Parts: sequence; structure tokens; C-alpha cells
Amino acid sequence: MPANKMMLGLGTYGRGDTPAMPYTGFKGESGFVAYYESCIQIVCEKMKETWDAKQLVPFITGPYNQPKAGVENVRSMKYKANYIKQNNLGGAMIWTLDMDDFRGQFCCQGKFPLIKTIKAVLHGQLKLLPKEKMCSTCPTKEYKDFKPNSQSQPQTTEKPTKKPKKSKRDAEGPTPEDVCEELKDGQWPDPTDCKSYFLCRGVGSQWGEQKREICYA
Repeated sequence: MPANKMMLGLGTYGRGDTPAMPYTGFKGESGFVAYYESCIQIVCEKMKETWDAKQLVPFITGPYNQPKAGVENVRSMKYKANYIKQNNLGGAMIWTLDMDDFRGQFCCQGKFPLIKTIKAVLHGQLKLLPKEKMCSTCPTKEYKDFKPNSQSQPQTTEKPTKKPKKSKRDAEGPTPEDVCEELKDGQWPDPTDCKSYFLCRGVGSQWGEQKREICYA
């Protein structure tokens, strides 16, 4: 196949060495970290970023040498975008736009720093390249909204004295807001419909998302 018909896949996320690598933040998946999450982990949670000179990518480890995660940053994206140009490939395929720092609030590099890096290199607009350096101090407000609750409230169950009457809302089943308020981030089955489930993301934050999804066969 001609090189100009091939696309190079680029990711705005990182993967941990083990599935058990702890997660923090919106994605709610162990062993997986979005670019904006890695910025918060490095700046606010004091994780260490190290450059891998052989693979030309950074990786991060926790303060007590927790399992590492290979991630991306502005510098590594420059190398990948240059590879596309040097080998006359057709372009880049990005996965995914919403895992870049799309609001420019976490990395202090402006909006979409990884996407803009790729575009600037491919179009030869080097003056538009985002800066490589991240925030020097933790963005306190954003981090407060970002960080999930580490402790859950204890739940107690008391035997009811009377059988409660079913309301119209009970008959229709729980709402996404009800389910996500009681449970942590993740995917939860709908007790009233085996063909649907609840998706809870960033519960308690201003960017949170709670909705019912359909299971497609």
C-alpha cells in the first residue's frame, strides 16, 4: 500500500503496566489515564514524569514507585507528527479529542495542546506549537472538582415498619441521578430493564455525567 494512503494512529491517553494501576478522576477505569488526568497526577499528586529516550515517550510513576503508565505529551506528539511528514504518510487518526486537555484547565498549555501540536507540525506552523512545560502549581479549583471522593459514606439498612407504597416514580424505575448519587463512577445494571444500564462519570463534579444507555447486541 502506498505510504500516502496510510494513517498513523495517535492517542491522547496512557496505559498502565498493570490493570491494577489506580485511577483518579473522570475516566473511572483502572490502568487507563487521559492526557488531562496525567497533568493533574504530575502537578497535583506529585507523580514523577520520566522521559524514555528509546521510545521517545514519557511515563509516570507514583511517589512510592507505584506501577508506571506510558502517556503522551507535547514533546512526544512532535516526534510522532514529524514521523508522519518524514515518511509521507496520509495523515493522523486521533483517539480521542475529549481526552486531550480540551478546556485548557489542567495542563496550562492552552486548549487541545496535543491536537494543536499535531496540526502545527503537519502544517509547518511551528510558531503555533503549544509550550511543553505544564503548570508549575496545582490549579486548586479544577483539582477539587476533578478529584473523586476517596471515602464513601457508610450505608445502613433498617427494617421498615410498614411496607412503602409505590409511587409513579418507583414504578418507572430509578433515574440515572438516583443511581449515580448512591454508587461510584462506573457502569451499573438497570434493575428494571436487562437491556439497559446506567453510566456514571465524574459524580459530584461540574463536568459529571449521568445517563441511561441501551445495550446493543
